[in-house]
Amino acid sequence: MKKISKFIIILITILIILMLIILIMILKLKKINNDITPNENVSNTEIKNSIERVTIKNEFFTVKNVINQYFFALCELNKTEEDILIFEQDEGMENLNETIEKEKETVKKRIYSFFDENSIKEMALTTNNLQEKLGNYKDIEILIENMYVREITETLKFYYISGQIVEKDSLEKEKFNLVLALDDNNLTFNIYTYEYANKHQFDKTEVKIDITEIENRIYNKYNYEYINDEEYAKELLKSYTKSVMYDNIDYLYEKLDEEYKTNKFNGISEYEKYIEENRRNIITATLQSYKYNVYEDYVQYICIDQNENYYIFNENAVMNYNLILDLYTVDLPEFIEQYNTATSEEKVVLNVQKIEEALKDKDYEYLYNKLDTTFRSSRYPTEDDFQKYIQNNISKENTIEFVELIQDGEIYIYKAKIKRDGENMQDKNFNIIMKLEDEMNFVYSFNIE
Repeated sequence: MKKISKFIIILITILIILMLIILIMILKLKKINNDITPNENVSNTEIKNSIERVTIKNEFFTVKNVINQYFFALCELNKTEEDILIFEQDEGMENLNETIEKEKETVKKRIYSFFDENSIKEMALTTNNLQEKLGNYKDIEILIENMYVREITETLKFYYISGQIVEKDSLEKEKFNLVLALDDNNLTFNIYTYEYANKHQFDKTEVKIDITEIENRIYNKYNYEYINDEEYAKELLKSYTKSVMYDNIDYLYEKLDEEYKTNKFNGISEYEKYIEENRRNIITATLQSYKYNVYEDYVQYICIDQNENYYIFNENAVMNYNLILDLYTVDLPEFIEQYNTATSEEKVVLNVQKIEEALKDKDYEYLYNKLDTTFRSSRYPTEDDFQKYIQNNISKENTIEFVELIQDGEIYIYKAKIKRDGENMQDKNFNIIMKLEDEMNFVYSFNIE
């Protein structure tokens, strides 16, 4: 009987191990299925047919690359001899102009193949009237502002893209609207002009689109793009810096978080002033580090550049975000949670960090409004008085080094030193006297000696 019991136990153990192995294999297969390209993943899912913002990063950048390919091909039609910086003419090679013209003929065929037979016929499009029908460009930047998607079949989707075309030299802007169809099975695409798509009511979900697949016309092939979180954080930062570079200020102002915008800027003119004062730092910003937080209604990307400037993107769809440009004007959820669980001493330190950040940003209005009213009225009757004093004693290059924190009843004294570089430049004592108030508020005074 004992031998039989041992045999049964061993058998049950083997069965359990086999079941665990099968379960692990199923989970691995499920992960692989989720990671494959769209044309491979053609399960029987419900077709939404509704038009919604794009929420899949890889999808967004796949579409973006096709749109760039289209516009930059149009730019190639204006290529001249001067655009080729290095050219070595080998023996027997045709002259440069003839070579360029031959290349343009190939480009014309490529652009022509981006459109299907019906739209070509209706637009009376030929390889000789592409610029007349589609646009005449030379050196441009494409700023995509909105992207929506509509599922037609399991493997066919229509994308609705709008944005700005910016001439790099003149900074002249032109709005664009395009519709792009992607066939995930054949990895092919069709481009439709806004006029054509509007006429055929591609944006009306109640109107059936009688297209099931897109034929391969050689040049209308695309690659599915993959982007990780770090690359995406770089793209978020780049979208902001490029919009600043090309003076897309109205668009950026609308992208600011409403609470932040209200507290930080008194209208778009103040934001324009902020951009002008910080333009160089913004357009040269590169991602140094980032992190992201997932909340119920949005995902937050916190990007930090090489100068330790912050760019907080709160997004509810790919590249559709509200923007915050510092850590002190409004309190982020992460900061609120940290502050509410902090000791009084820790709260003082967190508030001092806000002061230091505002000093670095030269946000004198924020610093002035946080001053204790009695101290402010006796020492700095106007914000200009305060600004001049700070500018004479603290520069952006100075670092503030903590010494000690002392409590005196409800008052906290944060003792620090202003570290000053250069010969014969002595450090200065910098004392911040702070009182904590309700609802995460505080007031402070200070002395520099």
